[in-house]
Amino acid sequence: MGRATPLELAQWLTDANHAVLAAKGGHPTVGGALALSRMADIKEGVHVLAGKLLDAMASSSNRAGTVAAIQKAIFEAQQYDTLFPMELEAPDQLTDLYSLAAQMAGPLMAGYPAVQDAAAMLASLLKDIKRYGDKGMPWMADEPHEGQYEWDFTEETLAMNIFLPDPLREGQWDWRSNYYIDTDPQPFPLLNAQGEPQKDANGQVIMLPPAQTGVIDFLKGNNWIEFLKEYHRETKFKAFFVGKIPQLPVHQAEYQAPVAKGEDRPTCRMPRRPWPLTRVAKEMLATVREQAAKLTK
Repeated sequence: MGRATPLELAQWLTDANHAVLAAKGGHPTVGGALALSRMADIKEGVHVLAGKLLDAMASSSNRAGTVAAIQKAIFEAQQYDTLFPMELEAPDQLTDLYSLAAQMAGPLMAGYPAVQDAAAMLASLLKDIKRYGDKGMPWMADEPHEGQYEWDFTEETLAMNIFLPDPLREGQWDWRSNYYIDTDPQPFPLLNAQGEPQKDANGQVIMLPPAQTGVIDFLKGNNWIEFLKEYHRETKFKAFFVGKIPQLPVHQAEYQAPVAKGEDRPTCRMPRRPWPLTRVAKEMLATVREQAAKLTK
């Protein structure tokens, strides 16, 4: 009896997931797999590229032109969706790392050979991760109010995404940003309406725990966060994009979801209302609470 390696198993699972979604129709996706032992080199590649980008911005006699060149490379790279509408383009804030490296290794960063070399090295580390890539219209974008969008994942230089907030430097950041971009999270003071630190009965400043409870291993000792800060140095912060509960699709045509009075019945091609706390969910929650109570006794 043969044995599968962890990588082979991951590739089979990727292929199986693709087969299920492809059979449904209207689910263009991209998938990949890699041995986790490769991540250390990829992390170092990101670290080196981010460092060269920092050097380029710091040493440039035309910082605005340098930042614009970086922004153009980000814009041309493959984005994954974080914002409506359904078009996979900036200002979506998840950028494919291989696609970004390929853009920065090319003519867009002409005049910055150190950046191009670092990007080419990173690109070489991201080869052969992509397992498949579809091209088609996602089911949730075939309604007139969503417009007609085609997702194309056939580009060879796709591998994995990296969080790159506010790629066009418009001052609007994904709401999750403050949970990812601090490499040394610290407690911070509770402020009053005037923006002054509040104190307790003993006159001590009331400190709140860090909003970011930990640092992702991939970002530890990595220049990526410093690059993001420097890239946005002149950008005035405006707002966070507010997170919201996603609407869930109804994949089974025969399924009849509950309908509130005055509403039309949903079809298999339309999004449902936000996920309610169903009877089953309530039962599961009650079980969890019961088990937790036993553990705390």
